[in-house]
Amino acid sequence: MGSRVRRRTACLAVGATALLAPGALAAQSSAAELQLNAGCYVNFGRHVATVLVAGRGFNPSSDVIIGGGVFADNVKTDTLGNFLAKVKAPNATINPGARKFKVTASTENFDTNQKITAQVFGHYTVGGVALSASTAGFGKRLTYTFGGFRPGKHIYGHYFVNGRSTGRKDFGKAKAPCGTRKTKATG
Repeated sequence: MGSRVRRRTACLAVGATALLAPGALAAQSSAAELQLNAGCYVNFGRHVATVLVAGRGFNPSSDVIIGGGVFADNVKTDTLGNFLAKVKAPNATINPGARKFKVTASTENFDTNQKITAQVFGHYTVGGVALSASTAGFGKRLTYTFGGFRPGKHIYGHYFVNGRSTGRKDFGKAKAPCGTRKTKATG
């Protein structure tokens, strides 16, 4: 009866090792992290926002390929496997509105055949106001789309005729993360 118990114990030990080994490798390859320096990036006209990407947990002193939805040059990690990179936010939109983008980073150690990758998501928008029509007449109902305002704060429109203020309109609060709002109002 003693040998049967030893065989079962040996089988359990081999089974546990087989289950733990893939988990250990997965934990090793997913140790890398990326972090962005802001919750939203606002592009104004031809000025495309700069995104700071901090990475840690990559192969030490190695080249990192940065990709996803950003425009970047590759960077090199320090001796601890960390890096700080400046990349450009996406600029593929005309009207304000929060849009999501992805940043990926990967490095590979060819000696050990170990590839480390990580990704993070951010948001971007075009700053300013867009109207649903090119001209706004008195009493005309328009759709206003705002971007790049302070999230949680009211957006006010000020109406001027011949340089004199003729009124003010509260369009509501800007939404996080990009300070956006879309609303209809009569001009």
